[in-house]
Amino acid sequence: MLTIGKDPAVDDRSAAVAPREWRQLVGNRWALAGAIIYLLEWVAIAGWLGALVGINGGGVTTTSSSTASDIFRQYSHAGTAAAIALGAGWFALVLPGRILLIAGIRQGLRRSWGESPLADLAVGAMTVSVAIEIATFAVAAGVGHAATSGGDQPSVVTGDAISNLLNASVFSPIGLSVLAISVVMLQSRLFPWWLSLLGVLAGAALCIEGVLGGAGSQIGAHLYPGFLDPFGVFGFWAWMLVTGVLLFRATGKPRQRRPRPNPTTHKEA
Repeated sequence: MLTIGKDPAVDDRSAAVAPREWRQLVGNRWALAGAIIYLLEWVAIAGWLGALVGINGGGVTTTSSSTASDIFRQYSHAGTAAAIALGAGWFALVLPGRILLIAGIRQGLRRSWGESPLADLAVGAMTVSVAIEIATFAVAAGVGHAATSGGDQPSVVTGDAISNLLNASVFSPIGLSVLAISVVMLQSRLFPWWLSLLGVLAGAALCIEGVLGGAGSQIGAHLYPGFLDPFGVFGFWAWMLVTGVLLFRATGKPRQRRPRPNPTTHKEA
């Protein structure tokens, strides 16, 4: 009796379990677009947006040693309050680029490798981070409006504290998102191993900063090594841009067909 051999590696396996040499990254432009949109936050951070519309004012800088009168004085400046309000609107426009970034990476992984709950978690966590950060600046803008409209000092100081703690909470979901999607990138073997590892390490650093940063701000000291802050932020930006460029470059490339073996025959006794 003759049976036709069938290689499941070619005919049955999904991209998730196919040999590495048969995998091909299916790119898109969304990840890089999201990264660029997100980095447009610097238009407001650097003061260019305020200069464009004729608002002269900076942000509010408070520390654990700042007195209530110092905080109230900074918010009471009309130019500062206007600049914070302008920035809040701009950040609400561009920060969702981070969600588009992670969603674009997830789409590339889904089309190239397969589904992963970790990738879905990454999109959800980044969405939470964006919502928290937008709330951070919205609260600060409200505090500035109150300070310039006759609000009392205790209310302004309370609002500033809420805004600061919201800001400290942003890092945890960002780190979780980057960590989760980088683990999937590492599993897929579609990206350079060093890039995936960079994302894992930067994400972990941001998680640590998010967990300990708020408490540290209350006691006026860092509860984690000082290098974690710049490594987490700059590592995230580097990982984000390189990943976006790789997905962009893979856009439109023709899919390589997997080699199919010649049928073999086996004789049974």
